Amino acid sequence: MAVTDALYVAFLLGGTLYLIYASYREFTDRGFEHEISVVTGTVMREQQRSETKLSGTISGGGQMAYGGSQVHANISSRTTRFQEIFLALPDGKEAHLDFENCKIPCREQHRLSVVGVRRRDGPWCDCAFHNHTTSETLVQRDEIFDTLKCDAPARIGARWGLFVAAVALITQWDAGELVEGQILVNVLASGVLGILAGVVVFAIFWLPVRRRTRARCAAAERDIRDAINVAERRVQAEG
Repeated sequence: MAVTDALYVAFLLGGTLYLIYASYREFTDRGFEHEISVVTGTVMREQQRSETKLSGTISGGGQMAYGGSQVHANISSRTTRFQEIFLALPDGKEAHLDFENCKIPCREQHRLSVVGVRRRDGPWCDCAFHNHTTSETLVQRDEIFDTLKCDAPARIGARWGLFVAAVALITQWDAGELVEGQILVNVLASGVLGILAGVVVFAIFWLPVRRRTRARCAAAERDIRDAINVAERRVQAEG
């Protein structure tokens, strides 16, 4: 076996084994883990406002009989509701919460707990709220899913796609097909093959990762309710 053939086989086997290991690590990574944070304070100010935007077209036609004219209108409106909450915290600081198309049930002097969720070392997202004065709880499941969803299938698919494209180029080079006049075509063909391989691998991992993310969201929601119960007992103890 030629030296180049031995290197080619080593690259193929080594790369395949490494990608299998890396894909397994991505699928079982701690990125599926989550953290919960609870902040409880007193609502000092709560205000709401709404904005309505109009959009559409108006077209005019030709002159009609008796001096009239043809006019066509297609107008639509979209209303966006905003809510601002200023929360006084036990340490003397004040938190400003701003929401869009989300109504948090509270008013001034109510005791409110805000539950934050994040995935691993990602950014915090306020996904749940509990009003201790009225015993109302709001859990935003869509926000929890968007916060905890894992992008492992995209990373795994990209790695396999690049590897397949590299293998295709090395195979063509070893066969002497990368000659002047055909280099661009062969490179593009290798790129297309890599993209197709990446899409296939992404599809293979997407469904199990999505199922695991939904299971993680259900676990996070249970942890949120446990955290709210702890905060409720603490508020009751404080009187």
